[in-house]
Amino acid sequence: MKTIVFLYIVSAVFIVKTATVNAQPSGIKPGDRVRVLAPTTSEKPLIGNITSISSDDIFVLRNDGYFYFPLTSIERLDVSLYSRKRPLRGLAIGALTLGTFAGAGWAVTYRECTPRKMFDCFMHPSNRGQAFLMGGISGGMIGGFLGLIIGSTINFDKWQRVSLGVNQPESHAYLKPQPGFKFEYRFR
Repeated sequence: MKTIVFLYIVSAVFIVKTATVNAQPSGIKPGDRVRVLAPTTSEKPLIGNITSISSDDIFVLRNDGYFYFPLTSIERLDVSLYSRKRPLRGLAIGALTLGTFAGAGWAVTYRECTPRKMFDCFMHPSNRGQAFLMGGISGGMIGGFLGLIIGSTINFDKWQRVSLGVNQPESHAYLKPQPGFKFEYRFR
C-alpha cells in the first residue's frame, strides 16, 4: 500500500512538473502587443508584437527588428489588454497644471493699478487673490486646450501581467548602485 501511494505521488509530481515546463505562457498568442523586461537584454522594458512563441522562447517584433527572449531570461511579461486615447484626462491635467502655474505667476507678479484715464484699470485685478483667479482661468483654458490635443493624439495601453510558468530569475534591483553617503566617527 505504501509503495502504491509513493508511486502515485511521484507520478503526479512528474506530470505536474512536465506540464509546467512544456506549457506555453497562458494568455498570450502571436500578434499580441507585449511589454517584456529581460535584464540580460535591456534594463528598459521592450514593447512589441509577438511573432512566434514556443515552450521555451518568444520572438518579438519592433520597428527596429526582431528580438529573441528565452522564457527563463524574462523577468516580467505584460500583455496589452487594449489601447485607447484619453482626451478628457489630457484636458484635466493640462488645465490644472497650466492653470496653477499661470495663477501663481499672475499672483507673484501682481502690482496695484493707478488709474490715469477713464478705463485704465478696467479688467485689472484688485488683489493677489483675484490675480491668481484670473491667471488660473486663462492658463487653465489654454492648458486644457493643449491637453485635449495631446490626449487625443497619444495612445495609452492597459497592461496585464502574464505568468510564464517557468522559473524566472530573481530581481537583482537591490544590487544596483545607489547614491548615498556614509558618516563614520571613531574615538582613539
